[in-house]
Amino acid sequence: MNENPLVSLVSIIVRTKDRPKLLERALQSISEQDYRPIEVVLVNDGGCYLDIEKLNSILKGVSLNYVRLEKNRGRAHAGNMGIENAKGEYIGFLDDDDEFYSNHTSTLISFLEQSDYKVAYTDARLIHKVYDDQEEKIVDIDNGIFHSEEFSYNKLLAENYIPFMCIIFPYKLLQNVNGFDEELDLYEDWDLLIRVGYDNPFYHIKKATAKYNIWSEHLQITERAKYCGETGSAYSKIFYKHIKKLTPETVQSLLRERDKLNRFILEKEAIISEKDAIISEIISEKDVIISEKDVVISDKDSVISEKDAIISDKDSVILKKEVEIERFRREISEKEAVISEKEDAEIENLHKEILSKEVIISGKNVEIENLCKDISEKALMLSEIYKSLSWQLITEYRKVKERLLPQESKRRMLYDRGLKKINNMI
Repeated sequence: MNENPLVSLVSIIVRTKDRPKLLERALQSISEQDYRPIEVVLVNDGGCYLDIEKLNSILKGVSLNYVRLEKNRGRAHAGNMGIENAKGEYIGFLDDDDEFYSNHTSTLISFLEQSDYKVAYTDARLIHKVYDDQEEKIVDIDNGIFHSEEFSYNKLLAENYIPFMCIIFPYKLLQNVNGFDEELDLYEDWDLLIRVGYDNPFYHIKKATAKYNIWSEHLQITERAKYCGETGSAYSKIFYKHIKKLTPETVQSLLRERDKLNRFILEKEAIISEKDAIISEIISEKDVIISEKDVVISDKDSVISEKDAIISDKDSVILKKEVEIERFRREISEKEAVISEKEDAEIENLHKEILSKEVIISGKNVEIENLCKDISEKALMLSEIYKSLSWQLITEYRKVKERLLPQESKRRMLYDRGLKKINNMI
């Protein structure tokens, strides 16, 4: 959105300390405003390093005026430094853990520019930030509107019911009341509202334009102060500072608030007592676990010591084995050289034997070839013999002989003996 030089510049003062991630969310909500021109006066109250280049990229077209305080001086001083460095005709505030809706600035400025009121405020939605263990992320729980009430100065003296981020002031008006009271450690914003509202009634716009985020009691300064016993003291400072402005109606309201506060403190003390008992039990169980853990660690150290001794022995054995392996490698290399020479000689002799054998085989092949010729010739002769008349007669004779003189018979035995005698006589 382009800036219009005829439209009033609005300075949003953001006080921060050591919460860069939350700060980025707050600045993102300022960059999304549908009103221009806007500047951010960022006061780092002695906190951690901030990446200004990254913050400028988040703000986009919104100008950034960065004020770094070397030491933590408190919220009141940081607020005054913001006012002192602001250039806008109007001043708004946003804590680093809260957020604006996109129509916040335009809603307030549009009203103030067209009315006789000098100060106006909107409503804020109360958002509880809860960590979802299953989803492993922070989820928003909308608990509705936070104190949507019409302006009453007497009520303002009794309690701070207007979210400070929901208000926009004219710059000159804050100058006239000298900004924040730096003697106050808490409720400095409430004190400022009381002083401004004394002569300047506020106008209430019934529209939620901001998110009042409740992260946890330990992240909220005022909530943390309740457990440290600082709330009562801070409340008393505001009370006695403005006691002359109190009316009987306001006193009755204060008494009711005191009773409410006392009940709240009693409830918190009961919760704290119960919490302390749980913590004590947890610490006791933790001590037992630590004792058992020490025993386990002692046993573990003993095992590690034994393991180191085994490793040392193992290293010694490995070293000896490596020496033996190196010796074996040299012996194998020498034997391989001898074997190589022997194999070469044997191969040479074998080649000679093979050549000699091949000569012998060649001769044998000739002999076999001649023998085959002889066999072939003899087979031819046998074939001629088998075809002859004499061989046929002999064959017939043998058949008759086998029939008349069977093997193992007496006649065959007598025949064989007679034949043998004749052969001997011949």
